[in-house]
Amino acid sequence: MDRYRSNGVFCNGETCHFNYKTPEQAEVVDLVIFAVKINDLSDAIAAVKPCVVPNTLMLSLLNGITSETIIAKSLEKRT
Repeated sequence: MDRYRSNGVFCNGETCHFNYKTPEQAEVVDLVIFAVKINDLSDAIAAVKPCVVPNTLMLSLLNGITSETIIAKSLEKRT
């Protein structure tokens, strides 16, 4: 998070200003988008667990068909 704040995030040459929160500052969300490599999926799942409730939608952008199963099994106790 510090790296993003110090270096910035850009889209089409313009700075994007995001409201970053740590997992400790987590709030319940309506949608979680997983856009990581498969090797980082378990870390991403762990980071969002505090934000997930039964009505939270999950969207996986990973290639292949296994990520949805991994996400569902990892978060089934929350949903």
